[in-house]
Amino acid sequence: MAAYPEESGVPCSAVSGGPLLGGIYLADTGHPEQARRLEAIVPPSLDATSSVVAGLRARLRLALGDPEGAQSGIEKIPPARLRGYEAPIALVESLTLLHDWEALRSFLPEVRRQVPHQALAGPAGDRAEGRMECALANTDVGEALLRRALDRYEQLGVPFEAAKTKEWLAEAVGGAEGRRLLEEALATVRGPRRPASRGSGPGLLAMTTQT
Repeated sequence: MAAYPEESGVPCSAVSGGPLLGGIYLADTGHPEQARRLEAIVPPSLDATSSVVAGLRARLRLALGDPEGAQSGIEKIPPARLRGYEAPIALVESLTLLHDWEALRSFLPEVRRQVPHQALAGPAGDRAEGRMECALANTDVGEALLRRALDRYEQLGVPFEAAKTKEWLAEAVGGAEGRRLLEEALATVRGPRRPASRGSGPGLLAMTTQT
């Protein structure tokens, strides 16, 4: 990161978005202050020129427990450029966490169109739709979508996204399976050597921010 200021003018999003990716990892592993320091390295002005950078910043906002900030950042992206790899996934999660079901239902087709280009688009869309259906009392449909999302996240090896999905699935199924899912989710978030803190998560996982 010490060398980043020397490369900050490089237009490649793989360079400009690097600190944001690091911030997402730090937030997911219980280091929110370090994550915020990495976010501050990337000038907000880059968001206006790269939907990838804007999407990564929104994902970091989500990892830090700020869906309003994530949504606000994405709304500044021109609609024609919202089809980048990161922004649609961040927007669908922020709408889910904000329980804006009307907007989510309208945006889900765009997320589905990203599936051939972005591996996480499929499970992100399934998880969002599953959460919405559960909230609207269509529990069977919602549970099936959440299970499909969980299976895909686990196949892709994305443990923190799987943990968030387990929490929502646990709420839907309840009972012994629900308790098991919550325990597994919390174990992923905390890890064997991580501090008992986390910046994001829909419910129980967010409670681990209380140290």
